[in-house]
Amino acid sequence: DVCSSDLLIVTQGYANLSIRKIADRIEHAPSTIYLYFRDKVSILAAICEETFGELTAQLEVIHQTETDALTGLRRGLLCYIHFGLNHPQHYLVVFNTPYPEELDGASDHQAPMQAGLRCFDSLCRAVRKGMESGQLRAADVNLVSQAVWTAIHGLTSTLITMGGDCHFPWAPRDELVNYQVEMLLRGIAVDSPHGR
Repeated sequence: DVCSSDLLIVTQGYANLSIRKIADRIEHAPSTIYLYFRDKVSILAAICEETFGELTAQLEVIHQTETDALTGLRRGLLCYIHFGLNHPQHYLVVFNTPYPEELDGASDHQAPMQAGLRCFDSLCRAVRKGMESGQLRAADVNLVSQAVWTAIHGLTSTLITMGGDCHFPWAPRDELVNYQVEMLLRGIAVDSPHGR
């Protein structure tokens, strides 16, 4: 699977990625890769689009099935964090790799950008639903969504890159994840979400 090149991007950086290195890793000739991808930009775009799409699908299930807005937002935040922890290489490539300059304006860039915006829109809709239900304090939906996303992104990235450090007194992972999500919800909820 060519998209296993996500590990190469994480370990060597996008700038050091080449079709030749990917071909060596998956034990195929470079010409085989060119049958599917024009260059490494299109490979990065494919990884982003695939990852965003999978995460959005999981968030959409929650949005469609959960009737309580605050519970749905909580489930969505936990889903996001666990998705990142369960797909660490994909997560780091999509959310922690600076987009290369050559991706700007490229046709390959449009699909992953739209996929990323659809994923963020899932969070915005959950926040808006919470405000409309009266469970979250009225505020700018985009601002609240960005503040919440950057907080869970920070936790997810930290746990992926540093969570295995035995020299730091980490709390149990699930306890830390749940605590941060509840702390975020308390910060934006009209009432404390405990007991809901």
